[in-house]
Amino acid sequence: MEILAVGIGGFVGAVARYGVSRLLSFAPHTAWSTLAVNVVGAFLLGLLMGTSGRWGALTDPVRSFLIVGLLGSFTTFSTFSWEAIDLFRAGQVRAGSFYILISLLLGLAGGASGYWLTRRVVS
Repeated sequence: MEILAVGIGGFVGAVARYGVSRLLSFAPHTAWSTLAVNVVGAFLLGLLMGTSGRWGALTDPVRSFLIVGLLGSFTTFSTFSWEAIDLFRAGQVRAGSFYILISLLLGLAGGASGYWLTRRVVS
C-alpha cells in the first residue's frame, strides 16, 4: 500500500512540477520555476511537519504520499544543482552565486515559516 502511495504522490508531484515550469517559462534559460517549486515545497513540508504533531501523526501511507511522493517529485535538487552549474559554465558567476544563495535562504525561510505558521495558527 505504501509503495502505491509513493507512486501516486510522485505522479501528482511530477505533473505539478511540469505545470509550474510551463507557467513560469516566460524567460528562457532562467531558473525561476525551480526556485519557485523548491521554496513552495519547503513551505509545504514545514506545514505538514508542523500540523502532523498537532493533529496526530500522519499515517505511513499518507506520509509516503505527501512527503516522499508528492513533495519529493515536486521539488528538485538535481535541477537546482545543474542550473547553478550551467550559470557558472556560462560565465555568469554573480548570477550563479545569487541563485545558490537565494535558493538556500528562501528554501530555509519557506520551511521555517510553514512550520512556524502551524505552531501559531493551529494552537
